[in-house]
Amino acid sequence: MTALHKNLKLYLEKISDGSISKQQLTEFIHYSRVIVQSYLFQIRTSLTFLYSQQGLSAEDVAWDCLGSLFIKDSTFRYPIFVRFKTSLSTSLETISEVELFSAYKGLLITFADRQLARLFAQFDVDGAKIHRNIRDCIKTTSLFTLSKDIRGLVLKPFAHNSLDHLPAF
Repeated sequence: MTALHKNLKLYLEKISDGSISKQQLTEFIHYSRVIVQSYLFQIRTSLTFLYSQQGLSAEDVAWDCLGSLFIKDSTFRYPIFVRFKTSLSTSLETISEVELFSAYKGLLITFADRQLARLFAQFDVDGAKIHRNIRDCIKTTSLFTLSKDIRGLVLKPFAHNSLDHLPAF
């Protein structure tokens, strides 16, 4: 991953202004795929069943995720990377390599989770509807909140102890 750390600023600068070469774009996409695929293998291991039931591998899911990330607009620019560059806490010139890599990895994880959500919705339509209804209800109630931790999204009571120290039921 040291090659990506060294070239990430260059890749992001060139892709956001539209001057990235085909070779650099190919390298950037392949580095990104490795990050997404390692996330799927290391963190989302329980979802292997989900995409294998649909005839997909982790590599296929990673490629699908990157397909929605590396999309061009009508001016042949990559709008997601332009927004990502402007959303950074500091400019690309002054941001540290570690902070930039963490932010970029977060972007990749967000897109991977979206792709997994789409696969889940295709595999379990009723479960996806229940999930959607819970998310919609959370917006209008003050009794519960959704939080994200290592387990994924967790529904918790808003003003009471969530009893996380107890075993799951």
